Amino acid sequence: MFQYLSEIDQLKAARCKATSPEHFLNLDNIEEALKVNVAFKLDRIHNIMRSENNNFSKKDFTNLHYGLDITDMSCAHIKYVTFYNFKTRLAKGDIKCPNNLKNLENLCKLYGLYLLNVNASACFESGFF
Repeated sequence: MFQYLSEIDQLKAARCKATSPEHFLNLDNIEEALKVNVAFKLDRIHNIMRSENNNFSKKDFTNLHYGLDITDMSCAHIKYVTFYNFKTRLAKGDIKCPNNLKNLENLCKLYGLYLLNVNASACFESGFF
């Protein structure tokens, strides 16, 4: 639990180091932005759930009050995991054809940038961008 909180706090405190658009042509930089996006959303839900003025049951909390926020955070997390798995698979080094590898890397970058373009609101709210 403590490791989780320290990692979330580190991600919330992170700031983008981009000086040019080419910064986001690196898979690691795209991954960092996606992680910050998910971490900020997760931390927001966590803070709401543990707030003292929250007198809802878990069922009411999820179904009536913050269901859309939880759904948004869950979708962002699933999309981050798919990006991460795609990136990890490329890094394994078992794709033999260099042209295929380059095309798949470009596709992975495009997917990550698309995810940021669709919903990077938490990156702006956290001050990352």
